[in-house]
Amino acid sequence: MGRILITGASGNVGRYVAQYSLENGQEITAAGTHTDTLAEMFGDRAEIVYFDFTNPKPSLAKKYWIEVRGLEKEYCTVMSILYLMTRLGTAEKVTSVFEEIMGKKPRSFQEFVRKNAASWK
Repeated sequence: MGRILITGASGNVGRYVAQYSLENGQEITAAGTHTDTLAEMFGDRAEIVYFDFTNPKPSLAKKYWIEVRGLEKEYCTVMSILYLMTRLGTAEKVTSVFEEIMGKKPRSFQEFVRKNAASWK
C-alpha cells in the first residue's frame, strides 16, 4: 500500500478517514489548515502538511473525479451538488426524516467507511 493524502484530516469526516486508515496499516499524509491540531491528533503516526483548499470550484472537482478518478458522471454530479450545498451553509441542519424517506435507519460516517472500505483501496 502506498501513502495516501487525506485533506481536511482534522475535520468531522477527514479525522475518521485518517483514523480508520491508520488503524488498518495505511500510511497517510494528513493535510489541513490546523496543523497544530493534526500534530496533536496523529503525532508521528502521520506526515502533517498545511493545505488550504477553501472555495474550490465544484466544476473543477467534478472534472477531476470524472477524468482522473474515473468515477461515474451521475455520482460526481450528486457529490458536487452536496459539496456546493455544504459550502453555502445549507447542509448544517440535521433532520430526522432519513428513515422515513429511505426506509432504513441512518448510520454513522464511521459505519459507512467501515462498510465501504474496499472502495478506497
